[in-house]
Amino acid sequence: MEHFNAVILAGGSGTRLWPLSTPSFPKQFLPLPNGRSLIQESLARVETLFSPERAWVVTGRNMAELVHEHLPSVPVSHILGEPVGRNTAAAIGWAAVTIGRQDPQAIMAVLTADHVITKIDAFNQALRLAAELAGEGHLVTLGIKPTGPETGSMGTARERATLDELWPTLQTISIDYGVLEKTKNLVVIPVDIGWNDVGNWEQYGSLFPADEQTVRSVGHHQGLGSQNIFVYNNTARQVFTIGMEGVVVIEMEDKTVICHKDSVQRVKEFQDFVLLISVFFRAIIFMMHNC
Repeated sequence: MEHFNAVILAGGSGTRLWPLSTPSFPKQFLPLPNGRSLIQESLARVETLFSPERAWVVTGRNMAELVHEHLPSVPVSHILGEPVGRNTAAAIGWAAVTIGRQDPQAIMAVLTADHVITKIDAFNQALRLAAELAGEGHLVTLGIKPTGPETGSMGTARERATLDELWPTLQTISIDYGVLEKTKNLVVIPVDIGWNDVGNWEQYGSLFPADEQTVRSVGHHQGLGSQNIFVYNNTARQVFTIGMEGVVVIEMEDKTVICHKDSVQRVKEFQDFVLLISVFFRAIIFMMHNC
């Protein structure tokens, strides 16, 4: 598998894990129970298939340094920083062109930086099969049986200048709509790999161990009569819950968020509202300074 390359997509913002996940520190950098970040885990799980010299990351240009801090084994030249986000089709296309220049026989596996996979052997076995099929000229995807509906959806200076000029003009579209829906050369490998896209606070909380009352917590927390809750506290303060059920509690230095598990998808709405208010007040202050 000398031509096999791993491309990790790490451009997401993880807005449904606000306020822990932010545009400057999105969810792929959040810690897992084992101490690794999600992006570190995404590379570690395929280390038997790819050497670091054949690992690539596509991310936002403002996050390239953070990616290098988390994945120091990946060559800096293999961290492709997008000028602006243009969804997965553009990101994968850029990676494919860049890798193809170096190795016209390359086979590319596109991986995600912000998902959890627990059945590593099954996942790697599926990737080996996918590589064989891709070598025969197919586009290959791994198919996961859904468990329910989900409502949350480098080089020369000249090269960089060209990228900055053309990238914003690209259509914002995912690889699914831009390529996969149009090809007649697609192969799907059904897999059971223990997949979790960690798309909201309930899914993130499910990664941590639970007690007899399905109470999961990170940081200082004491509960009395509570069940089926997740408490994330990254402060030195004590958090106490009494008789609570089916809720998520996030305690930060400057914010506290409490929501019912049925409403975790709406965290993004609130983050958008907070950002809008922040922009509004900054505009008011600017106008006052210029009166």
